Amino acid sequence: MKTKLIQHIIKIRYVNRILEILIKAIKEYPDKIRLWAKTIEFVHEAGINNGCYKIYFLIDELRRDRIINSLSSKFLKGFVIQVFTEMIFRSIRRISDLEISSHKRNNSIAFLESALNGRMINSVKTFSRRNKMEFIIIKVNLFYFAFSTLKLLSKELVRDLPIIHKQLVPCPEKTAIDIGNIML
Repeated sequence: MKTKLIQHIIKIRYVNRILEILIKAIKEYPDKIRLWAKTIEFVHEAGINNGCYKIYFLIDELRRDRIINSLSSKFLKGFVIQVFTEMIFRSIRRISDLEISSHKRNNSIAFLESALNGRMINSVKTFSRRNKMEFIIIKVNLFYFAFSTLKLLSKELVRDLPIIHKQLVPCPEKTAIDIGNIML
C-alpha cells in the first residue's frame, strides 16, 4: 500500500514537471498552435488537476506581458475553448464506455473536473460576453453544448461523477436547446 502511494506521488510530480516544460515551451513559442493543442491533450490524457485552468489563464499572462497582442489573445482563447470542447466529448465517451480501463476513466473525470470548474465556466462566459466575433461565439456555443451534454449525462452517471455533478453551474437551457437543434 505504501509503495503504491509513493509511486502515485512520483507519477504526479513527473506529470506536473512535464506540464511545466510544455507551458515553458508555450511561453517561448505562443504562436505554435499545435503545441497548445498537444498540451491540452496531455492534460486530458494525464488527468492533471487544474491543468485546464493553467493553460487557459496562461493566455492572460502572455497578454499582460505583451508577448501576444489582443487579437492573438482572442484567437488563442477561442482555440483553447475549441480543444477543451473536443476533450470534453472525448472524456464523455470514455466515461460512458464500460470496457475502458479505470485509469483512463479516472483521468477523464479529473480532466472534466479541471475543465468545468466554476471559475473556468465563469471566465468563458465573461470572455464570450466581451467578444462578439463570430468564431468566438461558435466555439463558446459548442463548449456550452458539451457542458450541457455532460450535465444531462451526469444525471445517469452520478455515481461516477459526484464531484462534477455538484460543480455543474446551470447553463442557460435555451442556449443548450438551440445549439442541440443546430447540431442535429
